[in-house]
Amino acid sequence: MNGNNIFHKNLDYLVLTLSCLFIFVLPWRRAIDIGFTTSARLVGVILFTSWLIKKLVGAETRVPHQFHSVSFLLVIWAIISISWTPNVAISSGFSRVLGIFMGFGMVYVFWDTFTTKRRIILALQSYIFGASLLYLGLLYNFIFSTPDVGGTRYTSLGIQHLNSVSALLAVGVPICIYLLHIDQNISRKLTIFNFTYLLGSVFGIMLTGSRQGIVLLFPSFLYVIVILLTHYSRKKLMKILLLVFVPITILLDQLSINYDRLGSTIDSILSLDFGNRFIRWESAYEAFLLNPIIGSGIGSTNERIQYVAQNFPNLVSGTPHNSYLYILVELGLVGLFLYTFLFFIAAKESFRGDNTVFCIVLLSTTILMLFPDDISTDPIIWYSLIIIVLISNTEGSLE
Repeated sequence: MNGNNIFHKNLDYLVLTLSCLFIFVLPWRRAIDIGFTTSARLVGVILFTSWLIKKLVGAETRVPHQFHSVSFLLVIWAIISISWTPNVAISSGFSRVLGIFMGFGMVYVFWDTFTTKRRIILALQSYIFGASLLYLGLLYNFIFSTPDVGGTRYTSLGIQHLNSVSALLAVGVPICIYLLHIDQNISRKLTIFNFTYLLGSVFGIMLTGSRQGIVLLFPSFLYVIVILLTHYSRKKLMKILLLVFVPITILLDQLSINYDRLGSTIDSILSLDFGNRFIRWESAYEAFLLNPIIGSGIGSTNERIQYVAQNFPNLVSGTPHNSYLYILVELGLVGLFLYTFLFFIAAKESFRGDNTVFCIVLLSTTILMLFPDDISTDPIIWYSLIIIVLISNTEGSLE
């Protein structure tokens, strides 16, 4: 092997390492205040720079997927929409455009980097390593601290948005189930680590008291049932029930953590209350009607909702807590079409290959995650979608 090939191989290894580091940082990126940016963005800039250098010295580039073409169109539409964003929302608009642009950059670098089954496993495992810090932080606060919110709810690593913490943990659950289910001859220690995450993340979600987190666990619950019914005998099922689920149920019942709040999840959904979100959604819908086709411009949601709340006494101002409504208000039906088309592509790709169940479960979790909060430009959404596309375009099952 000549020196040039060694240099290219080392660059490739550097980009792979930085990609895994970025994924590792992703779940807890808000825990460290760098001052001018988040830890994930700092790692992302270094990653993108390394990837560009790799390409400039002659490395081959993987042909883009349809997913990337639609992502690029969404970036362009968001940039164009700044031209009609209200002046008071320009700063917010540029921030959201940056989020979409970095998401596009991330999914393309990942597409070009995670090209084999082994590398995709690394991308999945890196997330579990990072998300483990969240549940460990929750466990630490539960043992050594008092509740941070409402006298019963706990946060992790200083991240105050409890729904965000629970969502980040919930995304890791189907990933962890998948890693435990596939046979990659991984070490016993790593298997124990992943199983511990599975239990710790569910317990952590209960500590946050997030009803959203409980809803996000539902697809993973169905995933476990499918695996148990299709891969285990009745005798093994009884052992798993007795050794795992029964002790966990008894433990959680004795701790009685946030039972009243979490138990109201179904009532909140059936009553169309969603934690007082429905009335906020009405305000956002009226804001969307101000400019339904092209939207009011990226970053304009809060300003537009405040405007309609001043003109309609029955409406309230404030964030709508719904990613789809954010897209509708800011980018209109055009933007929503481009955004949801990304999910359509991921859904279509899910039925390719032998990993359909996992892909559908991860996609369902991601779609549900967008309803109660605005995380439309959050990198966790881009990560989940590109993982589905990557797995579906790697020949054969990862098992």
